[in-house]
Amino acid sequence: MNFWDASALVSVIVEQTSSFSVRTLYQQLAGEGVVVWTLTPIEFVSAVCRLTRQNDITQTQAISLISEFRGIATTFELVSQVELVKQGAERILHLYPLKAADALQLAAALVGVDHKPEGHQFVSLDRTLAEAALKEGFRVLP
Repeated sequence: MNFWDASALVSVIVEQTSSFSVRTLYQQLAGEGVVVWTLTPIEFVSAVCRLTRQNDITQTQAISLISEFRGIATTFELVSQVELVKQGAERILHLYPLKAADALQLAAALVGVDHKPEGHQFVSLDRTLAEAALKEGFRVLP
């Protein structure tokens, strides 16, 4: 399984310094399937809206980026077992210095692999989240 957190997916769609390497990775792994937390689309929209408020992109660009994301998101497998993810996120918050949304991402990845992360990939550009995923047993990319 290839679990993608919101930070990595933003870099697939929105031009950033990490975009080339993350897009290459996405192209390599997308055929194996992309698994995401059910609220990742909201996190993507949040990131794009933040870029708009910071005047890094225009409103027209934001609409286009969100539309592009929605297009690829139709192929994603969603982890939507909210109660299991909430329970896992609470445990994770006690162990790692993560924000709530990041703990939910990691918990969703764990639920997605039935709590057996060995041999599965976790794709994230967030260093703290990536370190926690590594400690939980995922292979972290990039």
